[in-house]
Amino acid sequence: QAKSFRSDTERVMQWLQEGAEVMVSLAPAYASVYPGDTRECLVGALRQLGFSRVEETALGAEITARETADFVRTHAQQAAICSACPAVVHYVEMYLPALVKFLVPVVSPMVAHARLLKTRWGQKTRVVFIGPCLAKKMEAERPEYAGLVDAVLTFEELDAWLVQENLSLETASAQLPDAVSRSISRCFPLLGGLAKTAAWGTDLLTDRVAAVSGFEMINELFSTLETETRPWIVEPLFCREGCINGPGIPANGQVYAAKQRVLDYAAQTPGPIPAAETSDLYLAHYQARAPLPVFGEEAIKAVLAQTGKSAPEDQLDCGACGYNSCRDKAVAVLRGMAEPEMCIPQMLRQAEHRTDKIMETTPNGIVIVDEHLQILSMNLAFRAMFQAGDALLGKPVATLLDPADFEKIASRAEEKIEGRAAFPNYQLICHQILYPLK
Repeated sequence: QAKSFRSDTERVMQWLQEGAEVMVSLAPAYASVYPGDTRECLVGALRQLGFSRVEETALGAEITARETADFVRTHAQQAAICSACPAVVHYVEMYLPALVKFLVPVVSPMVAHARLLKTRWGQKTRVVFIGPCLAKKMEAERPEYAGLVDAVLTFEELDAWLVQENLSLETASAQLPDAVSRSISRCFPLLGGLAKTAAWGTDLLTDRVAAVSGFEMINELFSTLETETRPWIVEPLFCREGCINGPGIPANGQVYAAKQRVLDYAAQTPGPIPAAETSDLYLAHYQARAPLPVFGEEAIKAVLAQTGKSAPEDQLDCGACGYNSCRDKAVAVLRGMAEPEMCIPQMLRQAEHRTDKIMETTPNGIVIVDEHLQILSMNLAFRAMFQAGDALLGKPVATLLDPADFEKIASRAEEKIEGRAAFPNYQLICHQILYPLK
């Protein structure tokens, strides 16, 4: 739920216009987004955009699975958190530094494949990763991966680009990628996909491997790791049900249908991952980030007061801002990670307050009636014009005015009535506007 994210589309377009050698690393989740014939048509469309080579990121997933399995095998007595998901890695580094020691020091499939492409085709080659993940944009900027992944596009960004170029997958030619995975590593975007690729088994009742997805489940499991004595292998994916439900995928709500499409695609190449020698090229170095600042009670109360939450009863903990509680959000404001205006109830209160101020200070008379034409509210100007007091609240508007025009609005015979209106009993001639507040 990032408020905004960096788009690399313009940058990639510029490289292609300049005639640069630009290659695509296509995340295996593409099988869930572009089913059937459109999957191969997507490859044709990418070549129409100007990409010189299209390969499956699943080739990098083969490397990640192999290196992860080798590390786990040689460190069998300690817990291991698989590091394929950059959102999980960043979360552990930033918020759970005590668990950094459990992160498997192996790069993600994106980084592994980018390194493979640069090694084979030269460092001047531009590598663009296309997938379902926003966190990949942040991962690509890690200093230790400098020069590997030159740009990251989401599937949504790609779709928007195709529309902009008037390219349709229905008319694009069906073409195969230049290099595809010949193993079950195409399962990587699914919950348990790494465990399956690494041949750890997929028994959901195993006490050795825990595949979890979604922040709540991950956080619950991580809270037990420091005291857990069993050497668990944890495969965490930050998005619920895995990368097939990533934020860069066009929303359709059909997660399980997407899962089946990936499984069907992976079944076309069901073999084990190819054997290869372990290489230091695919090692990662994860470390705890600078500790987050801690703030005293007075500072937290000051932020709460700024958003009208001084009293405990005003701290609704509604979660609309993305934080579990009003206090958590106040701490985030102090850390520069959130803004006071992110509080939805407070913004609503402010909007209502401003509306009330406008109604009370305008020289125009304003009256609000319900569907039965009974008076709900009158501002000061209206009260002065028609010599009306609080006693009229809840009474029919006909007590003061001819209700004919109000009845037309209430019956939907008219959407809006505007024009000159005379009220001889009050010695008034006004410009009158009546309309429904839907």
